[in-house]
Amino acid sequence: MTTKKKNNNLTRLDGTRKGVGHLGPIRNPYRPGDIVTEYSVGVPKRMDPKRPKSALFRPAIHKGIHPTELNYTLATGNISSGLAKTSLRAAEKRRAQGKSPFKNKIYKP
Repeated sequence: MTTKKKNNNLTRLDGTRKGVGHLGPIRNPYRPGDIVTEYSVGVPKRMDPKRPKSALFRPAIHKGIHPTELNYTLATGNISSGLAKTSLRAAEKRRAQGKSPFKNKIYKP
């Protein structure tokens, strides 16, 4: 099961504090006044210890996101299957480097 959540409250589904994201704060032109730093996808391990690899909890908005994918996500609030796959690869790469899938610099509005 994969879930997504837009974080307006600065807290992720797993209870950790939200950071600035890989691209920094992004103004959403489709929702005036809305600032997006990350869209979390997947399932936090504490919520489902037996989650499949594809459900790794991670940010959908990552450093290598294609502008078209970002625009689609901002406009619809949905994550395409292509973006889900590329965000999984980006998260696995960061984990292999010993890093969190999330960029953890704290966001202060």
